[in-house]
Amino acid sequence: MSPARRPAVVRVWDEGAGPVDFDCGADVVGITGKISQWGRMQAIAREFRERGTTVMIGGSFASLCPEVVAPHADVLVCGEMEEIAAELFSDLRAGRPKPRYTGTRPDLSLTPTPRWDLYPNQRAFSGCVQTSRGCPFECEFCDVIQYVGRNQRHKPIEQVIRELDVLYATGYRSVFIADDNFTVYRRRAKELLRAMGEWNRRQTRGPVSFGTQVSIESADDEETLRLLADAGFNTVFIGIETINEESLRESKKRQNLGVDVVEQIQRFFDHGIMVLAGMIVGFDADGPDIFERQRDLLDRAAVPIASVGMLVAPSATPLHDRLAADRRCHH
Repeated sequence: MSPARRPAVVRVWDEGAGPVDFDCGADVVGITGKISQWGRMQAIAREFRERGTTVMIGGSFASLCPEVVAPHADVLVCGEMEEIAAELFSDLRAGRPKPRYTGTRPDLSLTPTPRWDLYPNQRAFSGCVQTSRGCPFECEFCDVIQYVGRNQRHKPIEQVIRELDVLYATGYRSVFIADDNFTVYRRRAKELLRAMGEWNRRQTRGPVSFGTQVSIESADDEETLRLLADAGFNTVFIGIETINEESLRESKKRQNLGVDVVEQIQRFFDHGIMVLAGMIVGFDADGPDIFERQRDLLDRAAVPIASVGMLVAPSATPLHDRLAADRRCHH
């Protein structure tokens, strides 16, 4: 029986929570992931295609490197889905999907509430809400702005609250706000934080603790820090990247220049907010002493958890283009 003749049954797998059932008999499988997951995405696609399943691949890596992903997919989805979803699902139901669909950068009021009832929630500690897409900064090594743009778009606040209601009813008491830079537009961030604080105080079965990603200069605004704490944020991730200011200039991470990192981080700690740090080594301006300098910075800042990685140049980033132009980047 064709997919168009029977009610659609949707299942969700997250390999972080459990294994994929390759023998589920699905007509269509959608796969998403980022560049670091590309090897596993290929393996999953291959397993399902060998079983005769139509494989659809989308997400950030598919959008940034469609020529790499296309040979592994029957249907390639590039960009954001909201404004092309109706056409895509109609074609799938009819059994006549196009080989490629290209989305737009939509108004986020069009974003549906995620189907948390389909997720293996018993295997997860934290829920997730995205309240914006995009970042106005120009960090050379980041592919976010290539994928969702520098003009940050925002979900209506009432929509964010509805999503929190669903997560709370599902049982979550920890929620990660999955914005690439939650506080970059201060007026909007403060308005949302006030609404989240009021929402959290209304909950009768215990408050929710929040985490998110912010940039270091948000510590300059005492009201932002107070509102974060008041809303229930106890963790923020900050891309500190490096103590080497020459490397910050090279990578166009200008918002971190001239900043007393230790003092800024302490301001978060003073409001009961733990800072997790993203650190990078391997910039052209880094010398052999960079490892000790980075460790010394983290020690002085008393950062409890740091994510330290080598500099990489994802496809479609300005860093990749620069290195490729200098014949320093090989595919």
